[in-house]
Amino acid sequence: MLIVKGINVFPSAIRNIINSFIPRVTGVFRIVLDNPPPRVVPPLKMKVEYGQEFTEGEINSLRLQIEEKMSNLLRFRPSIEFVPPESLERTAGKVKLFEKRY
Repeated sequence: MLIVKGINVFPSAIRNIINSFIPRVTGVFRIVLDNPPPRVVPPLKMKVEYGQEFTEGEINSLRLQIEEKMSNLLRFRPSIEFVPPESLERTAGKVKLFEKRY
């Protein structure tokens, strides 16, 4: 669990919102942490893979839609960086949701 602006946020809730945008995204994302959890200094940083059929011209529209949905459902607005499909590491076991920069 993370705490963003005093709000408890579960990564599964973020995953559900990201997955609601498939096929425009692949469903693979990372929450980028600059400091050890649970407290996150806003904005919450994320990397999200855009989908195979998605064009880069549509990225700003998709970013706004995801940010708006997260704002409405989770009460915070993330900072989203889109990355090409298959660029985030996949693992055979437990899904990696965090990218630690500390």
